[in-house]
Amino acid sequence: MSLSTATQHLRRHARSGFIERTLVDINNALEQSVFAEKLARRKGLLQGIDARVKVIALILFLLAVNLSHSLLVIAGLYFGALILAVLSRVPFWAYLKRTWAFTLIFTGIIALPALLITPGPAWVHLPLGVIITQTGARTALFLLFRAGA
Repeated sequence: MSLSTATQHLRRHARSGFIERTLVDINNALEQSVFAEKLARRKGLLQGIDARVKVIALILFLLAVNLSHSLLVIAGLYFGALILAVLSRVPFWAYLKRTWAFTLIFTGIIALPALLITPGPAWVHLPLGVIITQTGARTALFLLFRAGA
């Protein structure tokens, strides 16, 4: 096999991989769209409210979550949103999976260093002299709770 033939083969393979990934992404987007459309057509609490009211309520909710200095208040707001989702006939486990799977993976990666580098009183002593501080744990929890809400 000559060099140019091998190069063409690799390009064709890479192109087919790109096309395959693109088709999978398009399929996932369509599935998400169909799921959202089914939820929007259900009879539930939020489905009957004007979209402008929902946008204003969402902005107020986000402001309340981000301006809060209490984990209990943020947790209460989250559980309020969870109750609204259930009253709107959003599947409970799908809601939890969508909010916390993303939050724990992506925000957890960002919050992890806060556990280890934020100065403050020691909370947990790990092997190799690693210390998790109370302030670091609180900072990471705030970030996770806010992102989850």
